[in-house]
Amino acid sequence: MGERLQEAALNALKRSERRGDVEVMKTLIDSIGNDIADEGTLEEVRELARILMRLIDAIEHEVVAGKGALMNWDDPANVEMLKKGLLKNRFAAQSRGFGVLSGEASYSVASVPASSSAASRA
Repeated sequence: MGERLQEAALNALKRSERRGDVEVMKTLIDSIGNDIADEGTLEEVRELARILMRLIDAIEHEVVAGKGALMNWDDPANVEMLKKGLLKNRFAAQSRGFGVLSGEASYSVASVPASSSAASRA
């Protein structure tokens, strides 16, 4: 995996994080995490580690709050995917009417409070 691809992979992880899409983040880590860890620059590996720590917290949060609890329905990319029906199989309720649900809180993976397990890793 070339340096440009590693940068693109990290950007994809950050975009998924901004969108609150924990499932896509897990898929990306499964797909390209080892490539970044093995072939990335020191800064890329450090960025991957920071993302992984936030992802662990996000996964723990969704275990309690439910799958998709961190989705940011106000994010323009999510709104566009809802309009195109790209999320209908994963998030049927939110896909009805293409819309951002009124009163729905917006979160991001990065906004999850650090868990006690994350605090012990710091």
